[in-house]
Amino acid sequence: MKLTVIRVFLLRLIFFLFLWTVLSAADFDELLMVGCILLLATLTSMYVVPRGFWSLRPAACLRFIPYFLSHSLRGGWDVAKRAFLPSMPLSPGIIEFNTDTTESQKAMFAWSISLLPGTATIAINEHSLIVHVLDQSLDVESSLRELEVKVKTCC
Repeated sequence: MKLTVIRVFLLRLIFFLFLWTVLSAADFDELLMVGCILLLATLTSMYVVPRGFWSLRPAACLRFIPYFLSHSLRGGWDVAKRAFLPSMPLSPGIIEFNTDTTESQKAMFAWSISLLPGTATIAINEHSLIVHVLDQSLDVESSLRELEVKVKTCC
């Protein structure tokens, strides 16, 4: 057991090191500070996301990326049109979306909703998500159901 905890810690540390390298353009000028940040991020992740919480399927996640990006672009375009064209209707509202996802799926689902333009998850309940939408007149329910299915196949 001790060996698996060390292995998970090292894998996460390598992941955060890779992420830092990419995001900072390999800037390691303040090596002590970078080391402290990486160590803190790794320790925090061990506490916040315990081993076994996520079970991602890499191939399904790769298929999820183009789906998410296309919907993000379309949603962004729609929000931009509504911002610049006063004739575009706005009907903001709150909907409750019932879901049968696991805890990790629900977390990824809520994050995905909030990252897509025009929607934001504002609360997570045991069997539902409370979502703010920019336009209630759109078929938000079926869009969320489609996103839910994609997330379920991913994790």
